[in-house]
Formats: sequence, C-alpha cells, structure tokens
Amino acid sequence: MVIVGSKRALYMAVRNNDIAIRYTGLAERLQSLAELADNSQEVKMEKFKPFLKRIEEEWLFPHLQKCSLCGDDIEARLDYGLCSYCRAQLDFCPLYEEYFPLKDSAAALLAGRRSDFLYDRKGKDLIINYKFFFQPSLAEVFAQSIVNKKRHLWPESKNPGLAYVPATLQREKERGFDSTKHLAEKISEYSGLPLLDLLVKTKQPEDQHHLTLNERWQALENIYAYRPDAVKHDGDIIIVDDIYTTGATIHHCALALKQAGYKKIYSLCVAHTPRA
Repeated sequence: MVIVGSKRALYMAVRNNDIAIRYTGLAERLQSLAELADNSQEVKMEKFKPFLKRIEEEWLFPHLQKCSLCGDDIEARLDYGLCSYCRAQLDFCPLYEEYFPLKDSAAALLAGRRSDFLYDRKGKDLIINYKFFFQPSLAEVFAQSIVNKKRHLWPESKNPGLAYVPATLQREKERGFDSTKHLAEKISEYSGLPLLDLLVKTKQPEDQHHLTLNERWQALENIYAYRPDAVKHDGDIIIVDDIYTTGATIHHCALALKQAGYKKIYSLCVAHTPRA
C-alpha cells in the first residue's frame, strides 16, 4: 500500500478532519499484517478486507465532522460532510433528462450525458473543497445523490460499466488522492456497476484555468489513451468525472474508447458549468 500526498494535502487533511491522531499505529498494524501474510501460506486476503476497509474509512478517507460548506457540526455517519441545509442550496438538475444540450464536439461521441447539479455558487464551493482541500468523504455525498436519482441509468444502455477520467501520479500527490477514481469507486459501490480501468493519462497538461475554449481542446490532444493492459468490457461505458466544463476532457476520453471498439459511451459528472 502506498500513501501519496504533498505537504499541502496532508495539512488540509489534518485541518479538515483532525486525523493526525488516527494515523498513530497505522504503520505498525500494516507491518504486522504483512508479516502475518508472509509467515502463513494459508492466509486468505478475504480475512483482511474488513480491516483494510476500516483503514480506508477511518485513517485515509475519514468522514468530515463538520459541514463542508457552512462548518456546522453534523452527524458524520449520516451526512458524510454536508448538512441538510447546504444540500438544499445546491442547484440540482431535473430528473431523467439530458440536462444540457448536446452541441459541442463531445456530444457527437456520446449517447448521453448527465450531471447532478450546477457548478455555481454552493456547487462550485463543494467541488473545490472535494478536489483541492482534501475532503474525500464528499464522494459519498455525490455517489448517493447520483444513484438515488438513478442518474447512472439510461434505459437503452446494455451492461454498462464505469470508466473514469484518469489522473497522473503528480496530480494525485498534489491532492492527496485520486479524486475522480475515488468518486467512481463510490458510484460503483452504491450502484453495483463494475468499475473498469480502461484509460490512462499519458502526461499532465498545463493548467487550463487561463486557457480559452480552443486552447483547452488543443491542450488535451493525445493526453488520454486506452490502457494497453485493459480488460475488454462486454457492454456500454459510462465515463465518470467531477465537472463538465468545455467537454474537451470527456471528448478525448470518449475518442480513446471509440478507437478501442466501444460503441455506446455515456458521460456522468457530478456538476456542469451553467454554460455547458
């Protein structure tokens, strides 16, 4: 097991979750686990799944004790970092519709695209907290909302599987975790759809916040590729990402999947910009 993270990511983890104490004894427990596995030929990893799950939930990705947006105390195991008042402030999209017109180039490659809420005001703050201020338990909020509203299901899709927009190790270190993969894992956990490792990010492009629309599209050319060791999925693909802005990222990921032979590809994002 490798724990990655920059100093900034670790600082945010301690500030938001007060988990410094929770790391006490983690290294010793992992070492004991490794020694036990090495010394026994009959050890089954199934025995350790509950322990590893506890490590993930309590040490690596602990639930927030306060609302991510307003800072009020919450019932952590119930709300996972978002109070009911702030949840009600999000601009949720209508149910069972394609929520924004398929006009950009990504639309030509997609059978459908959906998001849960708008990336503005409270929605924008929430996504920023999740990605840049080490609040991974918010993936629970996003996944539950998406699955409860059945946004992950298209009536015409056949045997769908979840792919995700990959990150580089550099970006993972900066943030302390792979935010999009973690989100896809939670959606898979709640929905029962299989999680697929199909895409790879060949390099980290320059920061896109200052780029124009055309420059963003050009910056992402040849960035995403189909994994050479990927196991072919017999069914449709749903690409999971956190934000849909220009459509460039989804377009290039969908293009790589199309070139690999997948016919129907969908996009499922937590939020989309109002202009998208």
